Amino acid sequence: MVFVGMFMMCPSIYAADSPAKKPQVQLEVRIIKAKKHTDKNTKPPQDPRLKDVAPRIKQLFGFDCFSLETTKEAKTTLDTMAIFSLPIDRDLMVKVSQKPDARLVVDLAIKDLLATDYKVVSGGVLLIGGMKLEDGVMVVAIRATLK
Repeated sequence: MVFVGMFMMCPSIYAADSPAKKPQVQLEVRIIKAKKHTDKNTKPPQDPRLKDVAPRIKQLFGFDCFSLETTKEAKTTLDTMAIFSLPIDRDLMVKVSQKPDARLVVDLAIKDLLATDYKVVSGGVLLIGGMKLEDGVMVVAIRATLK
């Protein structure tokens, strides 16, 4: 089962310089291992690199222990597919387009697991999770920013 959540951070709006030139898109994909902390005598360990998304992961998915496994980045243009390898032997395919109101449409696909799109502002973060990863669950944080 795959769960998807979304929240916005650092919104900005892109104004096109030239209608013929496609804007650049900076993509950041963070692979996060999340799980429930079971030792009631200790505080759940939290990776300080995830302080921007940890509260939302806890709220959306119910996990309280997080670790950043890897961060991957790619620069592409609008309407161009970027592919990121996931640690579950599948690829995450991301394509970003832009609506007339300046919001971004982020198309996401993981073969046999997920095919969806979300509308976000530039710099917004999408969270998808639910895939098993070692002794926890994989949560993927995707940020698309127009440059």
